[in-house]
Amino acid sequence: MSKVTNPLEVIDYCPVCGAELLFGQLVLKHGVDLLCSTACFIKHIGAVVITAGDHERGDASQHENDPTD
Repeated sequence: MSKVTNPLEVIDYCPVCGAELLFGQLVLKHGVDLLCSTACFIKHIGAVVITAGDHERGDASQHENDPTD
């Protein structure tokens, strides 16, 4: 393994959006994947945004981040 000395060195890429991940950058980790933002993390894990209470009315399937649409 090489020694990292350049703070602008790309060490990985976000698997969701392809953004460069730089040495020293704050990232999110899920399993072995490093993600550039909370938005990419949410997409990566398949979370959906709903309005509280919709699950009781049966409306939860019609929301913006639902990957099942």
